[in-house]
Amino acid sequence: MATRSESPDNQGVLQDLSGNRKRALGDEVAEGEVQSNKKRHTVPENTNIRDGDDISLDSDMERLFTETDDEEDTEVVDDEPEQGPVLWSEDQEGYPPCAIYHEDVKQHQARIVEFAFNIANQLSRISHKVGDMAKLYAEAIACQRFPEPKKIVIALVGDAGSGKSSLINSLLDIPHVSQEGNFGSACTCAITEFMSNFPEQTKKFAAKVVFLDATQRRKLLNAHLREYAHFHFEKDPDWTFDEKKEYRAQAQTAEGTFLDLFRGKPSFNNRTELKSYIRTAHENDSGEMISTQMEAWCNELIAAHASSQLVFIEADRAIRLRGALNPFLSSSNSSSREPCLWPLVFKVSIGIRGTRILQNLILADMPGLSDISRVRVKASKSYILSSDHLWIVAPIARCVSDTVVDSVLCEFGERFKGCLAIVGTKVDDPMTSTLFKHRYRKAAKRLDKIEKSLAEAEANGCQEEVERLTNVRLRFMVRTRNHEIAKDIYESKSEYFEKSEYGPVFFVSNERYMWLKGYKESGIKEAATQFSAELTGIPALREYALPIPAQEMWLTFMTYIQHTVVTFMKSLAIWAARTSADQGKKLRSIKERSMKASSNSSWVAVQRDAVLSLAVTMRNNLDEVAQKGYDYLHGTVRGWSWMTIRAVIAREGTFNSNAAGVGLVQWNEKLKQPTARHLMPEWDRLFLNERSCMAATEKKTTANLDALYHYLEEMMQLYNIPMEQFGDLIEAQKHGITRAVQISSDNLDKELKNTKLLTENDMRFGYFAQMMRPTYREASQIRGTGYKHKVVTMFEDLINQRTKDSPFVRMADYAANKVGHHAKIFSEDLHKTCNNIYDEVFNQFGGLMIESEDDNKDVEAVKTALGDYLPSVDAEMIDIINKLKAIEKNPNIGTTALSNRKVKKEEKQQDRKPEVKTEVKHEQL
Repeated sequence: MATRSESPDNQGVLQDLSGNRKRALGDEVAEGEVQSNKKRHTVPENTNIRDGDDISLDSDMERLFTETDDEEDTEVVDDEPEQGPVLWSEDQEGYPPCAIYHEDVKQHQARIVEFAFNIANQLSRISHKVGDMAKLYAEAIACQRFPEPKKIVIALVGDAGSGKSSLINSLLDIPHVSQEGNFGSACTCAITEFMSNFPEQTKKFAAKVVFLDATQRRKLLNAHLREYAHFHFEKDPDWTFDEKKEYRAQAQTAEGTFLDLFRGKPSFNNRTELKSYIRTAHENDSGEMISTQMEAWCNELIAAHASSQLVFIEADRAIRLRGALNPFLSSSNSSSREPCLWPLVFKVSIGIRGTRILQNLILADMPGLSDISRVRVKASKSYILSSDHLWIVAPIARCVSDTVVDSVLCEFGERFKGCLAIVGTKVDDPMTSTLFKHRYRKAAKRLDKIEKSLAEAEANGCQEEVERLTNVRLRFMVRTRNHEIAKDIYESKSEYFEKSEYGPVFFVSNERYMWLKGYKESGIKEAATQFSAELTGIPALREYALPIPAQEMWLTFMTYIQHTVVTFMKSLAIWAARTSADQGKKLRSIKERSMKASSNSSWVAVQRDAVLSLAVTMRNNLDEVAQKGYDYLHGTVRGWSWMTIRAVIAREGTFNSNAAGVGLVQWNEKLKQPTARHLMPEWDRLFLNERSCMAATEKKTTANLDALYHYLEEMMQLYNIPMEQFGDLIEAQKHGITRAVQISSDNLDKELKNTKLLTENDMRFGYFAQMMRPTYREASQIRGTGYKHKVVTMFEDLINQRTKDSPFVRMADYAANKVGHHAKIFSEDLHKTCNNIYDEVFNQFGGLMIESEDDNKDVEAVKTALGDYLPSVDAEMIDIINKLKAIEKNPNIGTTALSNRKVKKEEKQQDRKPEVKTEVKHEQL
């Protein structure tokens, strides 16, 4: 059973269809935590206080609370709310129909481990002999441990208050493990990973906190100091409204960071002291002294919490772990006297033991992408690009037209196509009948029928029936809205989401799911609407998540059996049947010839294609691209006011101007737009050529193994080595080659997508923006008469270049070099893996050809025992592999459909309230 920690938030009543709340999600939790921190101080019985009295004016009472707060500040609040009956848990849900989750797979795995154990037991009798015997024994031991597959990373993105942290608590079936609640600021200030337990972990929960290094901390502090000083001490009367708004937001972010980091330091007690302190330092030495001082304070702060750049924390309960992590993950309230470390944290990884969904997944809770801090946003976007899947989280009322959703899809939609999902939260936000009927006219008659029955029950004074029909009404409205909004998303965002049986659009109620876990606010009546587990949406989202790593798990599992295990079994069988020896000179000659033939030069072809597709294509079309950019600057930009141009320069090309005829300005996108027509088809061709190269590499490498068998055939006949078994060994090694090529191809494909994204998208960290940045910075220093002419001329000259210094050419060259760089790295990794496989073959074969002085009675006895045992193992291994292939083809073979188990569990739950069915249209009125 998952650890219980925190009750869910009680949502306020909604008065319109939009889903806006009267109070933010988590307000009541916040109030509860404050009361818990004060240990729920009560008024003495002999004190008469009426409801309307203001006790804040009572100095004695005020002093009582103040003193108690001081005493309690140092205590860790870990009181968990009272838990009611648990109506649903993750273990009541079945696994999705994926081969790796088939109930027979673990039995087959256990049987293979048993084979390896029995072989190791025999080999242990001679493991003290020469190195070859010890090596065989070590391999037998290693075959008992199946490898861990690659962890698939799902990044959860959304604005502050969207419910990402609450969603993680629900998905993991563990309240309190993720900080939830929106109390006026983001509750997640650093990238937070949730994964299975760490190898060194001894308790149910553990966390690793990684700090920024010294260089990163210095950059962060200097950036915040510049932003703070620029707004407060370098004000320009010519700033536009939008400039003031942006600079103010940056300064406020810097201010909050300093007050959180250096709380308790002199001159950091409040905003006034902070401003005076930084003003003095800025006037005296441009802030260099204060920057050095802040760095020293940060070093002291980290040293007080950790002896290195990493902190490791363990806890037996989620609430205790979260309490220990609060200083690292969240900005605390202003009443706290302790400094917060979150601005210095690079990443936090939380390991949880025994959570099914995290067995091979990593859920990453990302800070809000609308954050003002460029440092945090850059870290988030870099992490997203390294992830495998992307889930966008937004309240249901805004998930169709939310600007954050649209901006994430615009920026990352193409990169994660096929690996995208959208999760609408807070589906239980109430709706008024009038707005609901106006919006969903087809459902109006059904709602009228429900409300008519409800009115009759109220008139008859039947409270139980009133409560039941009120619940029926809400569930009907929730299901209807979910269905209609999903339809809107699939229609309006069809280029990103394709509807299927299992998503990828989901709607959830984290609060109602926590009610099923037994956590309900004390003010909520027991008769309040209780959703079924299905209606909360959480089981469906888990069913969608579990298949995501299933393919990687299966490929790792099958490759290990068909390559590593079978190779060892075959080589061992050959060793047991060996009768002669050789000096091995001819063998070494064959090995050198085969290793040379296996050299992998596919990266050269990919690099050549990248240069041809990107660099050469851009040079061939440079005249057209540069001319269009020059025409835009000369014909359009020169007509703008100098203030608008300076605002664009200050933001490195992006500015939303109020000036007539200007509007949203995106220089980088506008200037780069003509390149898309030429590069888009080249990218498609590059991806196709890359996959063709990898397929050719696999074919060539496996052919080399066949040639190797031919080279060794004469020697096997000469020295009486079982040729059929050695042929099986070669076939087993081919599985290793195939998997290595697949991993290399997948990694390269991922990096090519990232390179394509950074080449095409107009983002601050894109390649074209990088090429333009030096000119923006140079232009930002220009002042005085003729400003507009100087700046526009500078950009016209830059864009109109027809040489290798053109930003368009440099962008294409940079992208081509990136592709070649990644291709070389993954090609070298693949070559190393293939060489290791060749080494295995020759080491195994060479061991048969070396004079053995230890073929004594002990060795012969082991050979005899293995010779009798291995044929039956070989036959059973073939049977196991065939059964696993049948499971892969049909995951439901030999077992009840897994999803049926979940349905039966839910039907059993619904038996408690037989009048409420799963589908609203069948509910009894």
